[in-house]
Amino acid sequence: MRRRGGGLTNFVYQVDVADQSLIVRINAAPEKLRTFKREQQGMNLARDAGLPDPQVLHVGADPHPFMVLDNVRGAVGTHAYNRITTVHQMGELTARIHQIQTQGFGPTALDAAPLRGTRRHSWGAHLEGDLHASERLAALERLGMLLPVNAERMRRTLAYMCTWRRNPVLHHGDMRLKNVIVDHEGKIVAVLDWETARRASPHYGICRSRCTI
Repeated sequence: MRRRGGGLTNFVYQVDVADQSLIVRINAAPEKLRTFKREQQGMNLARDAGLPDPQVLHVGADPHPFMVLDNVRGAVGTHAYNRITTVHQMGELTARIHQIQTQGFGPTALDAAPLRGTRRHSWGAHLEGDLHASERLAALERLGMLLPVNAERMRRTLAYMCTWRRNPVLHHGDMRLKNVIVDHEGKIVAVLDWETARRASPHYGICRSRCTI
């Protein structure tokens, strides 16, 4: 067993047993169990659709929330020899992820029947009910962080986004170089870190990419 570099919150270990190599992620916060389950469900949906994801072997909470998954050999995308090629592959994989149909909108468990009642019936309901978009926009304006003309423009954009009626699809939520593994030929062999996976409008990824350029 040896410690691996993890994210900002999880302890990550590599455990090698005989010819099997595993990754164990641990977090002391009890609420992390729900996050791990959501991540597992997102990865399962992606694997079922033929995307390169490590298999999650177990998620539990004794004594702390943890996830055990296969260790995929390769290099983190930030160390890829040809980052441009890697980014192109990431775009192709993201497009495939956005073809995976889901039920309802929001960040809650993606396919767990007991939580079906918590799913938002529309994209607009998710924007206001879960993300509190109008309240956040009003707070930015109240604190003087937005010019009135820009605040009004954003309100119109938000109102337009609430009218989107396309069926929800799976979103990874954090597709970037540090969250992919590439092999020695530069091919992506795993997409990692599905903690922010959500069911969202297909428009969402397009809007987000435009807003962050």
